[in-house]
Amino acid sequence: MRNAGMDKAKRRVFVECTHLYQHNFNTGIQRVVRNLACLGAGEGKALDLDVRPVVITSAGLAEISPAALAKGKSSAAVRVWTRMRKGLIGLLPKGARATQDAGVTVQQAGMAKRLISIIKRGVVWSVLAARRVVDRATLHARAASLAGKHVEPIEGDVLLLADASWKAEALWKHAGAWRAKGVRVGLVVYDLIPIVTPQFSANLLVGPFEKYMRRATAETDFAIGISKHSAKEYRAFAERIGAKGWSADRAGWFRLGADKWASGRMQASDDAKRAMEALGERPVYLAVGTLEVRKNHGVLLDAFDELWKRGRDVGLVVIGNYGWKSQEIAQRIQEHPEFGKRLFWFTKASDADLESWYAKSRTVVMASLAEGFGLPVVEALVRGRPVIASDIPTHREIADGFVEFFDPKRPEALVETVERDLRGETVREVGAYRWPGWPEGVRECLAECERMAGLGRRES
Repeated sequence: MRNAGMDKAKRRVFVECTHLYQHNFNTGIQRVVRNLACLGAGEGKALDLDVRPVVITSAGLAEISPAALAKGKSSAAVRVWTRMRKGLIGLLPKGARATQDAGVTVQQAGMAKRLISIIKRGVVWSVLAARRVVDRATLHARAASLAGKHVEPIEGDVLLLADASWKAEALWKHAGAWRAKGVRVGLVVYDLIPIVTPQFSANLLVGPFEKYMRRATAETDFAIGISKHSAKEYRAFAERIGAKGWSADRAGWFRLGADKWASGRMQASDDAKRAMEALGERPVYLAVGTLEVRKNHGVLLDAFDELWKRGRDVGLVVIGNYGWKSQEIAQRIQEHPEFGKRLFWFTKASDADLESWYAKSRTVVMASLAEGFGLPVVEALVRGRPVIASDIPTHREIADGFVEFFDPKRPEALVETVERDLRGETVREVGAYRWPGWPEGVRECLAECERMAGLGRRES
C-alpha cells in the first residue's frame, strides 16, 4: 500500500536500463528497454503513472534522462574494456599442434597441450578478474557523474528490472534495499532459453543467467513476460525451484510493439541498393535474426541449396549480426557460390535498410528453434508481408492462422513450403492481421505493472 502522502500522487515506476545506457545497442532486449524508458513517461500519464529510467551505480540507483538512451556509441568504459579484453584474449596460443611428423614425441606433444591449457585458463581468469575491476570502477565513476540524481525510494514505488543486468551483483543490493522500504520490484521475462534449452546458449551465459533468474524469483514481487509462453515458462521455472507465492496473477504478459519505424523517412544504404539491383525481379526470401544456433540458419541454407539445385531462381537475404557459435555458418555463407549473386548477408543493416528489405521481399522466413517472442514475424505481418515460420509455441501464439508453419528440424519441410509459396498455394489474408505499435505495447506493460504492484508484496 502507498502511504497517506501518496494517495493523490502518481505511482512512480522506475525502469532499470543500465546495460542499454552502457552499450546503446538497438536489437532485441535493448529495443524493448529503450521503448519502455523513452515512451514510458508519455504512455504512463493515461494510467496515472510517473515513469522514469534509472541506472545502477555504487551509491544506488540514479535517474537519467531518456535522451541519454538515444542510439549512439557505447560508453567510454565499455570501449576501454573492449580493447582490454581483446588484448588479453590476444595472449591465447594460436592452437599450434605438435605432431610426430614434425619430429615431436608423444610425451612432448602431451606436455605442449597441457601448457596451452594452463595458459588458456590463466587468460580466462585474467579476463574475468579484469572485468570485475572494470565493473567496480565503472559503478563508482557513474555514481560521481550522476551525483545528485540518486533516487530516494518511497513506499508504493515500482522498480521494473527490464534490462540484461544478469551479471550486475550490485543490482540486488539496491533492489533489496528498495524492497525493504515498500517498493514493489518487478521483472521483465524475455525468455528462459539458457535454462530450458541451454544447448542454444553460450556456456558463459548459462550459469550467470540461471543464477540471476533464481535470485529474481526469490527477490521480486511480480513478473511480466513478453509473451504468454514466456510467462508460462517462468511460472514453471519458479515451481520447479520451489519458489513460493508465484500465483498466476503475479506472472502477467504484454505484447512487444511493431511500428514501421523508418517507413518513408530514410533511404536505404548503397550496399542494400546494390544487392537489390543484383537480385532484380527474382522472388526474395528474407530472414531476420542474429546468427546463432537457435536461429537455425543451417537448415535455412540447406533448404535453399536444394531449391537452387532444383533450378528455382530465388534470392535469400539474411540480416543479422554475428552471434554465439556463428563462425561456421558465417563462413558457409561467405564462401557459398551464390554469395553476392542470389545470397546476401548484412550484419549492420540500418532501420531504413530493414524497412526496404521488408518491402522488397516476397516472403519472410523465420526458422528459429526457440524464441521468447519472434518480433520479425510480427514486423513482417504488420507490413503486409507473407511469413513462413517454424512451428514453435511463440510463433503459434503471435501468428496462428496468418503464417505457414514448418518443422524447423527438417530442411525438406521448408523446401516444400517455399515450393508451395512459389506456386501461390500459401496465400494468407495477412492484411487482416493486427498488432499494437510500441506506444500500445508500453501501455500494456505499464498497466500490468500497476495491476500487480497493487497485489502487494509477494510472500515467500
